[in-house]
Amino acid sequence: IMDDNTDAFNEYHMEQNLAELCSILPRGVYATLGNHDLYGHERPISEALQNAGIQLLNDEVLCIEHEGQPVWLVGRFDNHKRQRVATTDLLAQVDTSQPVILLDHRPSDIDNHSQLPIDLQVSGHTHNGQVFPANFIVNAINRVGYGYEQIGKGHFVVSSGYGFWGIPFRLGSRSEIWLITLSGNTN
Repeated sequence: IMDDNTDAFNEYHMEQNLAELCSILPRGVYATLGNHDLYGHERPISEALQNAGIQLLNDEVLCIEHEGQPVWLVGRFDNHKRQRVATTDLLAQVDTSQPVILLDHRPSDIDNHSQLPIDLQVSGHTHNGQVFPANFIVNAINRVGYGYEQIGKGHFVVSSGYGFWGIPFRLGSRSEIWLITLSGNTN
């Protein structure tokens, strides 16, 4: 939504549009901060998101209901945050017999998370390399650098996102927003 600061967000008056979008989503909007949000502008970025109606889950857990059933949301700070809480400590606060969705900006812990009671992890960070051939590097250094993989009982999604970093274009990487439909049973 923002990259490094709130300058463009404020200049183009994006808060009203984001707030309108958030207001029509019946179960709320949840996010966690990424690495660029932590580079000196964490507070204004956090405030802008919260003012638009986004609930930040930074090393926090939250139980929401969907059709009368509990769903746990677990949000982690990016690993550039010095005192980041371990995923296992966050999971200790939830009922892992119920669905657990983890928001973790970086996909770097997927191997470890695949051994934990996490039903779905959503990540970003990699931009799928943003500029070819960096997508090969992204996929070489991450279990899932981009896309979807089921590992054990967990499902892992890494989006290329819809923005960019640094140079304002993509080559060999598309901007995207994922629509994920969850289904399951109580067994």
